[in-house]
Amino acid sequence: MKGFRGQKSQADDCVRVMWECTDPRVSAGLQHPTQMQRFLEAALSHCVLYPNNIAFVLKRLGDAQTAGLQRLREISRFSKTIRGDADGAVSPSLLLTCALLHLVTLPALMNSVLKQFYNPVLTTVADNLDMQAICEAVEKLDAQYTKGMPQGAPSWQPENWVQLLQPIVTFMAQCLQTVGCNTEMELLDMQQNITRLKHAADAFQQQGSVFGAHLIVQRLDKLERQVSTSSAIYPITPCAMMVASKQAKHAKMMETALHKQRAHARIQSVSNRSKAYIEQAGPGAMRPEGARHDNDHVNIQDISIAPTQQEVLSQVAPYLPPNQPGTVMHLEQGSQEAHKDLHFRMLRHDLIGELCDSALRFHQAGGVNAALPKGVTSGRANLRKGNEDLSLYVYGNLTIKNLITTKFGPGIQYEVAFDDLPFNSNKTHSQKREYWDRSRRLQHGTLVALWWEAPVSDTGSADTNQTAREPCIIFAVISVRDPDQLAPKGEAVQRPSIGIRLCQGCGSRDDILCASLGGELPGKAIMLQASGSFFAYEPILKALQSNHSMPLA
Repeated sequence: MKGFRGQKSQADDCVRVMWECTDPRVSAGLQHPTQMQRFLEAALSHCVLYPNNIAFVLKRLGDAQTAGLQRLREISRFSKTIRGDADGAVSPSLLLTCALLHLVTLPALMNSVLKQFYNPVLTTVADNLDMQAICEAVEKLDAQYTKGMPQGAPSWQPENWVQLLQPIVTFMAQCLQTVGCNTEMELLDMQQNITRLKHAADAFQQQGSVFGAHLIVQRLDKLERQVSTSSAIYPITPCAMMVASKQAKHAKMMETALHKQRAHARIQSVSNRSKAYIEQAGPGAMRPEGARHDNDHVNIQDISIAPTQQEVLSQVAPYLPPNQPGTVMHLEQGSQEAHKDLHFRMLRHDLIGELCDSALRFHQAGGVNAALPKGVTSGRANLRKGNEDLSLYVYGNLTIKNLITTKFGPGIQYEVAFDDLPFNSNKTHSQKREYWDRSRRLQHGTLVALWWEAPVSDTGSADTNQTAREPCIIFAVISVRDPDQLAPKGEAVQRPSIGIRLCQGCGSRDDILCASLGGELPGKAIMLQASGSFFAYEPILKALQSNHSMPLA
């Protein structure tokens, strides 16, 4: 390609011409081919001389506040004059039109991120260009004549037929990808134009090989396949764009109405199901069979945040209303109390559900005697709930060492000791300390359960062969976690210890802990961990229980 005759010294002229031609206050339009040639020369030269400032050309051409789109419209309509040119020769009108397509299909413009400017440019040229006249003129070109292209008027001109067809084929491909064919007639015209260009390419190839000819043929074949696929998959009728727009609006209106209908029916269905659900399994005393356990109440203010022993060992599913409007039937629908009730129960279950499920499976599996392998007192007990595996951390041979107080913790707290984990038994003090430093076990604020099984003689039961006696369960929270206490120095008989505080509502069971202070609990005592941070949930749950109003938006 010969490129441009404009020299570097004319760069400022390119900018000036672009400004003048696209300024609606100055330019009166492009009436003569010479003016069009000057405009295209300025735009093309600017793209070559300033490749890093393509945005200037795009904005001057595609911005609605400039006259750039009007200039492109005028040059595109000039393609209609090609029909009057002599057959067989590359006319200045054809070269001027190809120069316009060369500008529009510059890779720097097509690949620009400024699509808000490029898309109007492409659409304007596509709407006003007579592509049929261009393709007919190319098909009628004398193959011998195209070997040496004339030195015509436009500053950009091809050296051979490949460079003549390249902007035309690229423009058609870009239009098909971006704009598409809106009617069946447009699709048919596109197929006919591709056929004309293929006939011209075949005629040109017979006169001798030209560099890049096979690429043009391949692009035409690919374009033909794309148009055929579009015709087969998307049959388009005349005025399809207008019809499709009206149909889309109508379909959207119908869809909105149907959505409202379904939403109303869904609310009614949920309301009916919720009424039946509440009548069969309401909270606390609203349940026909009575409360599930001693911590099942209608009012959330009466519910202890920490679970109770009866709640853990209850085999009746907890009351959890669906997270949908109108499911808390014992309170006014849409009220703040109903919203707080729903979220309190769901958030509390998220906190204690895993530990309660694991503790119940632990009890059903045989408790301390059967849940862990023989000879192992501390470790992970793998339990199953249907097809689900439940992991429960067990810390065996629990003893109460001391009463402790801390600066931040409320009330009396206990220091409890337990058997070390099996994989820590042969480690050095530094290795044990490193493990507890990195481990997430027994983190501060974690909810744990103290599980005590009294001896058979203390239960008063005549059945001395029972394997899972009714345990005593006390819930507590880790309040003091010191890696030096979890990995004590000195003699091997020293065991890991940690500080705990009893959860609110479990204070009536602290007599068992105080009675065993400094010694071992009668029977078997262990500590269980499965849930996450009680410290993170407790203040939110207490706030939901409060009678103060709060913003819930």
